[in-house]
Amino acid sequence: MTRLETVVNIGVCILATVVIGTNLYDRFVPRKPVSTVAERLMNKPLLVPASLATGSKGTITVFVSKNCPYCTESMNFYQRLAKSRPTSCDLKFVALGPMERETPVEIQGYLLEHYVTMDGVGVVSFMDVGITGTPTLVVRDSTKLVRGVWTGRLSESKEDEVIRTVKTFCQT
Repeated sequence: MTRLETVVNIGVCILATVVIGTNLYDRFVPRKPVSTVAERLMNKPLLVPASLATGSKGTITVFVSKNCPYCTESMNFYQRLAKSRPTSCDLKFVALGPMERETPVEIQGYLLEHYVTMDGVGVVSFMDVGITGTPTLVVRDSTKLVRGVWTGRLSESKEDEVIRTVKTFCQT
């Protein structure tokens, strides 16, 4: 056997060991499941711009983008949600857009175009606050801890769940 054949054989053996080892590792070592936005945010503080004051009962924060079709489809629900808050309840309703692509003025215009009134509008880096898509609706308590997270275009039953959560906040 020549020296070249020996080197090639050793290389093939190393490559085969790596391929077989990788396959065995993937098969027998369980992978950590990917966490959802809700799992990452629940019961943790969500820090948003200080200019968007937290109400004494907390804050409903809607993460939206003017280019998101699901956000547009959700506007009727946001109107309903804004009206469902008792006037005596100091639970702020704010909207945040992605700072990388939009300005507060653009978000405000988008909301007004759909007749949605908010207590505050701003932009943040979605990546910095753990938001991976729009629309995402987050309910924070007065200590800024996340108490509810809903993502995507919500079904009617999920919309009712959000409204019940908001009413519960206002009763405590």
